[in-house]
Formats: sequence, C-alpha cells, structure tokens
Amino acid sequence: MRTQEQIRALAAVYSRGGSKTAAMIAGGYSPRCAGSNTCKVFPKGSYRHIRFAQGLFMCMNRTQAAIYAGYSPRWAGTNTWRLMRHPAVRAELRRMRRVHYGY
Repeated sequence: MRTQEQIRALAAVYSRGGSKTAAMIAGGYSPRCAGSNTCKVFPKGSYRHIRFAQGLFMCMNRTQAAIYAGYSPRWAGTNTWRLMRHPAVRAELRRMRRVHYGY
C-alpha cells in the first residue's frame, strides 16, 4: 500500500503529462515493476476519465465533456452514462466538489 505522499507524487507527474512508467517511479515503484504493472495502477482511459470529470465541473453537458476528454463525438452522444458510473469519474467529481465548495 502506498502512502498519500507517494500517491500525490505519482499523480503530479502523470497529470503534468509524464508517462505512466515515470509517474510510477516517482511514486516509489521500482523501474522493473513500473514497466510491467502500469495497467494495474492506471486503468485504461484513466486520464480521459479525469478530463471528463473536469469538463463536467466546467459546466459542460455530458456529451461536450466527453468530447473535451478526447472521446469521439459519435461515441459521446450515446455512452456518457457509462462514464458517469465509473468509480474514477465519481471520485474526481467528489474531490473537485470538496476542494471548490467545501463539502
């Protein structure tokens, strides 16, 4: 289990555009482990999930937020309900509400 400080270091590198492997190394993983276990630490599309939540928080509707996150307009028009149920999206929305509104 990683400490909060290690998780913050990992997230900081990744959110600035660093690679998943570099983020894991910053978070305290060994280079060998970081090269082979990125899918376990970063589920597929996790960056897009965070961008989707940010788009929702910027008062976009679901479709516009999905397009902002990098999904195709055709997919975004019909499948945003899947993104709304994803745990990463829910966690990011909760975090943003707590930071901006205090609850």
